Amino acid sequence: MSKQQAKTLVLLYCGIYLFLFPLIETGLIKLFDPSVIVPVLNVLEWGFYLTFPVIMVSVVWPWFRREFYLFCHHPFKNLIHIIKNYGLMMLSSILVNLILILVFKLEQSGNQSSIIELYSQQPLKVMFAALVFAPIVEELVFRGSFYAPFRKNQRLFGILFSSFLFGFLHVYQSLFAGNFMDLLYIFSYGLLGSFMCRVYDKTNSFFSCVLLHFLNNFISIVLTFLIV
Repeated sequence: MSKQQAKTLVLLYCGIYLFLFPLIETGLIKLFDPSVIVPVLNVLEWGFYLTFPVIMVSVVWPWFRREFYLFCHHPFKNLIHIIKNYGLMMLSSILVNLILILVFKLEQSGNQSSIIELYSQQPLKVMFAALVFAPIVEELVFRGSFYAPFRKNQRLFGILFSSFLFGFLHVYQSLFAGNFMDLLYIFSYGLLGSFMCRVYDKTNSFFSCVLLHFLNNFISIVLTFLIV
């Protein structure tokens, strides 16, 4: 992935996904009656979730295809690495979350609570966002743009940088809600991001990050289904 491609991915992600699309949704909600605008928003969101990953992949298609081929050179070996890293990731995550709960008296993260609430209302949309949109789009940005350029010469910095940003993405809305203690969950989400970097290095293929992210979200969705 070239520097220009990495910058383009970041600009698309921040400009469209984090800023423009939420701004459009908020504007429509304020301008129109809820009974009229809800069906429109539903179509708009589905259209966005379907097209945005395609746009992101198209920006780096030759690189993305090459990473897929690299994964396919040793698929079973790479799958074993993914499963092993998932196990280590879950054990580490449980430990970190226990510390946050027992020491800081935190409850479930705001991000997870929002997902569970939304899942009870729109399960198909949440499943698609978690199993397709997030593994592709988030990995392209956080492991593709923010980690891959540092793998050779500044690996530790790349891991810390990409993991911090990945963690911040999942807690930053707590800033606007005034729930500052929830920001501590940046360590939990950042830890997940560091394992995405680890599996990238173990398999030498970005595509492994996508699959590990998918596996993590898939099991989370199953557990959410049991809760809801």
